[in-house]
Amino acid sequence: MMIDVISPATILVALSGEDIKKYDLDFKTTDTEASRAGLTRLMLRVGEECGLSHSSKSYLIEALPGGDSVLLIITVRGEKLRKKYRIKKTELFECGFFSNADDLLDYLRICPPVGCTVFGENSGWWLVPDLPLSGELRGRLCEFGSLRELSPVALARIREQGRIVYERRQRRPRKPVFPKET
Repeated sequence: MMIDVISPATILVALSGEDIKKYDLDFKTTDTEASRAGLTRLMLRVGEECGLSHSSKSYLIEALPGGDSVLLIITVRGEKLRKKYRIKKTELFECGFFSNADDLLDYLRICPPVGCTVFGENSGWWLVPDLPLSGELRGRLCEFGSLRELSPVALARIREQGRIVYERRQRRPRKPVFPKET
């Protein structure tokens, strides 16, 4: 665990996979008693390390997952009115991953998604759909490649660092043109 005090009101805490298990933190499920108790123990440890007193203070804790580790951004607030525990669920996006170009081309030939972009990287090719995949396309994708759930941060990294190999946009239906009434 790495604790870094940015300012008196902001603390960064980097947790490894071991630390997450040690404090029973699970950011994928909803709010549980084990997560609350683990978060309380973690905040007591952070308070000891940073010299914070917990009296009349409240904290806003934001968790940014990154693989098997998590970065916590802790904002210290002045007055503590009541305890609030909220764990926000990170929205995950379904994308396809192809390690082989032939599999990608076969998938695009047999069942191309209505709107998608394919990004090339050193490790393979990512198919990022514009809309959520239907059950049939999801099943076909698993035949040719693999279906992976990506966080918004990982998806932004792919869009920023990958090169666009294929792009197909969804066409909008044309609006009917009616003659003007005289």
